[in-house]
Amino acid sequence: LDIRSSAILCTSNLASNCLNHTALSTVNCIKPLVRSVSEQSRQMKLRAVSALRGLSTSNDLRLRIIEQGGLTPLLELTNTDDVELQMEVLATLCNLSLGGCIGENRKEVLEKVNMSNLVSFLCSADSTYRLFGAVTIGNIASDLGLQPPVVKSGALTPLITTANSADLETQR
Repeated sequence: LDIRSSAILCTSNLASNCLNHTALSTVNCIKPLVRSVSEQSRQMKLRAVSALRGLSTSNDLRLRIIEQGGLTPLLELTNTDDVELQMEVLATLCNLSLGGCIGENRKEVLEKVNMSNLVSFLCSADSTYRLFGAVTIGNIASDLGLQPPVVKSGALTPLITTANSADLETQR
């Protein structure tokens, strides 16, 4: 377990640098990382999700993460009590949603993701959390049929507040 966990940590560190994405994609690392997200060990899960988060910044690798079964185990962790793990999962889902990769799975994402968590991210003092919340809610709301649950979740006021924020980081 320690050796595997250390290897996943190294992969995560490499995945955080986009210059390594091509090399990582040629060694077929996505499927093993996806499997590791379902490990019992918190450390293994966190490291695997962190690696997928890094890889999910690549347009090419986003779709491969979805195609290789990455969405389901990530969605299973969205409501974990482990705040650090939850943040990594939501950041990864946010990245996946950027390229439209969750397009056909928006309803599944809405059903699994606790909307109150996403809304709470809009209210965070941390601009990164606000970004994750806004992007993920925005991508869910791009489906007309999913807009009513987004509105009912209480997202409108925090979204408007965030949109009108004078914080330069929020406006990016």
